[in-house]
Amino acid sequence: MAVLLLAASVLQASAQEVRPPARIPSFTMMDSSRYEQREMGIRYAYRFADSTQHVAATAFVYPVPAERLAKPAAEQIAEEAREFVASLDGGIGQGWYRSVTVVVDTARAWDATDGSHPGHLVAAVLRRDDGNLASFMHLMLLGDHYVKTRLTLPAEEWRTSMAPNFGPDLFAALAPPAPAPR
Repeated sequence: MAVLLLAASVLQASAQEVRPPARIPSFTMMDSSRYEQREMGIRYAYRFADSTQHVAATAFVYPVPAERLAKPAAEQIAEEAREFVASLDGGIGQGWYRSVTVVVDTARAWDATDGSHPGHLVAAVLRRDDGNLASFMHLMLLGDHYVKTRLTLPAEEWRTSMAPNFGPDLFAALAPPAPAPR
């Protein structure tokens, strides 16, 4: 039991080494909480500066699962992106939306303070009875952590909004985590 508690505290401390900034262009962090679905990572909720737009923006920081660490970075990212895309259908089962259309699902690099890191972009249209939503997932591998952002806003607003820059702006402000103690 003590080994499990120690492992859990190491994972939690590791996830906290990558801390998203409190402010990025057009967004301010509102709160953070543990994100237990992903190895005790941390969830950060952000508020969009333009209060006339209905934007939900969240960042998640969590360790790469141990079984993926030995794989090349591109595989680590691809597996996590596939899981995310597959999870979108779960929202249909939950009644959150009627259908999902993934319009972009592509690997790409993202810039952070120390240079370029492997990543992925998924954009989807979530259809609901009361209208469509545009949803963006930006994923980056930073050291042995995933940093994932999720942004959702009414579909008719995304082309004229700065909100879809949330993920790239957040990534650009991130510093890599300190190496884990050996």
